[in-house]
Amino acid sequence: LLFIPHILSAVIVITMYKYFVENVIPEVVYLIFDKKIDPLLSSPNKDQTFGVMLFYYVWASFGTNTMLFCGSVNGISESIFDAAKVDGASEPREFISIVVPMIIPTITTLVIVGVASLFTQQMHLFTFWGTDFREKELYTIGYYLYNSTKKAGISGLSDYPAIATLGVCISLVTIPLTIIVRKCLNKIGNR
Repeated sequence: LLFIPHILSAVIVITMYKYFVENVIPEVVYLIFDKKIDPLLSSPNKDQTFGVMLFYYVWASFGTNTMLFCGSVNGISESIFDAAKVDGASEPREFISIVVPMIIPTITTLVIVGVASLFTQQMHLFTFWGTDFREKELYTIGYYLYNSTKKAGISGLSDYPAIATLGVCISLVTIPLTIIVRKCLNKIGNR
């Protein structure tokens, strides 16, 4: 289940997910609790719509992070854990004193990539809605940029300078922020 979003096309997975949250969950709630609820994604409640999309985004990115962390933890030698057991370390102490320090490079990399993509992440909004997503309060900057660029290509070149300016402004914020986070994480990792 964790790797389905990475094995299948995002369009297929999102289509199945939309069908599930729009049709299956309301029907199951009606059958079990005899209560009618609105479809979860096209609900008038914007918080609910955001929660359903956020759940998909977390689920879709969870498999990759799990694979990276498992690879990092599996790279730690068993002899280190054996030595910790001989010294009388409990499992929580092994995790805090051995596992976390040994996977700091992976944690650092994921945090830096997350910060660098902070303003460009579109949370699969285009795959969910195309260019027809009307809930402007739920736009991400990445979706806004992509959608504006797509529409500018249709309407003409007049919108490109404003979109490019926004992209440069985002870069002027993102680059220093990423460098600062990287330096802070490197200081923590070197301890």
